[in-house]
Amino acid sequence: MNKVILVSAFEPFDGLDSNPSALILERLKSVDRVKIAKVLLPVEFKTGFLVLKRQIQLIKPHFVISLGVARNLKSIALEKLAVNLMDAKIPDNKGFSPHQPCIENGEESLQATINIQRLYQQLVSAHHPIEVSDSAGTYVCNDVMYRTLHFTKGTPIKTGFIHVPMNQELDSSSPLMLNDLVHTIQTLLSLLKDDP
Repeated sequence: MNKVILVSAFEPFDGLDSNPSALILERLKSVDRVKIAKVLLPVEFKTGFLVLKRQIQLIKPHFVISLGVARNLKSIALEKLAVNLMDAKIPDNKGFSPHQPCIENGEESLQATINIQRLYQQLVSAHHPIEVSDSAGTYVCNDVMYRTLHFTKGTPIKTGFIHVPMNQELDSSSPLMLNDLVHTIQTLLSLLKDDP
């Protein structure tokens, strides 16, 4: 049976012309036993998740994997958990700068439900640039991750968030170019087909 994976990425934000997560999303392809559905999210607190939620309800995927970008990141990061906090250092694309919980009376943090350790070990053994992170931040990436985990809690849907380096595709001196990032994310998605 094919596994259906809904993959999201974000539009540009903070004055950037492009968002590497969206460039990666464009290049992802369905492969053997893995059907990939895609959705591009606005960089807006609450609204970003609502766009994703509509697709989850429509597609009913086995997995939801969200991609985002992080500054000062040297490799791809598998996020272990999201916190119940919106704390914006810069406004979102609607000019909103919240300092409040994602969900009132929600749990303090929620852990990714994909098998982070298995994915990490398999990708490292295949020499992919990967690390595990304990913090998805407090910006829109974390908001989407937290709300998605909250929404899918108690369902069979497994959820994860992956941060990629900022603007690596523009940096010719970087060992990590866009094609490398796409290859690693594509490999990770293919590994999900072996999850129960």
